[in-house]
Amino acid sequence: MDPALFAADLASKPEHLGALADVLAAEDPWGVLPADVRRVVLVGMGSSAFAAGVAAARLQARGFDAVSVLASSDLLPETREGDVVVAVSAGGGSRETVAAVDHYLDRAPLGLLTNKPESALAQRLA
Repeated sequence: MDPALFAADLASKPEHLGALADVLAAEDPWGVLPADVRRVVLVGMGSSAFAAGVAAARLQARGFDAVSVLASSDLLPETREGDVVVAVSAGGGSRETVAAVDHYLDRAPLGLLTNKPESALAQRLA
């Protein structure tokens, strides 16, 4: 871990959280799933896994079938028709999340939530 990058990330939190609050005040992010999505599988590592867990819990509270698993798990859930996999990776480079995305390529539609649209993971899904 680079302490300077960590400090810069922490310093940027208020700005990013403020922008997120504005978006959340304007629209309901939990009501946007298409009708043909049966289950959302969220994968991530570290703080991204914690965020994915919160997202899965909020989707479940809205009546959706959603699960969050660590990208490093040997027990990644199998997919079925109607599943969507969402990788959550702040930096877009965790090896475990990349491996989980590789696992799900050609098995289910894939999405990515990241702060780095230029990351290797984002480019892999472009």
